Amino acid sequence: MVGEAGFEPAAPSIETNSSYSGSAHRRAPTRTDRHPGRGQRWGQGWGRKVVVALATGLFFYALSDVLLWQRIFEAHDLFQFDAQYQSGHLSTLVALIGVGVVLLWDARLWALWYAAAFYTLTFSGLEDVLYYWLAGRSIPATLPWLDDNRLIIFKPVTSETLLLNVALWILFWAASLVVLSVISRWRVATFEP
Repeated sequence: MVGEAGFEPAAPSIETNSSYSGSAHRRAPTRTDRHPGRGQRWGQGWGRKVVVALATGLFFYALSDVLLWQRIFEAHDLFQFDAQYQSGHLSTLVALIGVGVVLLWDARLWALWYAAAFYTLTFSGLEDVLYYWLAGRSIPATLPWLDDNRLIIFKPVTSETLLLNVALWILFWAASLVVLSVISRWRVATFEP
């Protein structure tokens, strides 16, 4: 039978080999060690993401401190508004922790680790060290405003004791990260097929 265009239409035939999925895109293998696929199981690959989120959050929290405090408050002698600045800066911290926890909610225990590590590292003196580093200043010889801080163990607070305290807290959270990673791997190996 000849069609209106004057030629006979060919019979449709689709030849596929076993690796063709039926779509124009190649599909990645699912659930392998390198590519865990959508909906990662508990503990798979979250440690690295949480550490990157923590480092990024701490960096930008300290940067906001430099940009607001040094560039606005110090430059224009607005020290009478210190209480308002501190409450606003604390709100920024709570927001960064809250957004991180919401985004890491599926990671369960990692979300709690993120929140606790972010809070303690911020108030352990790391934020102060980052502040001076980002501002291009050296840490002052004494930091008396930090002497009442319960998370700073070594007192009186000097530049050396501050760095020692920060190193101690970073080691604590690094050790807890290793322990949590081991627990996560054990849990996946034990309870999931």
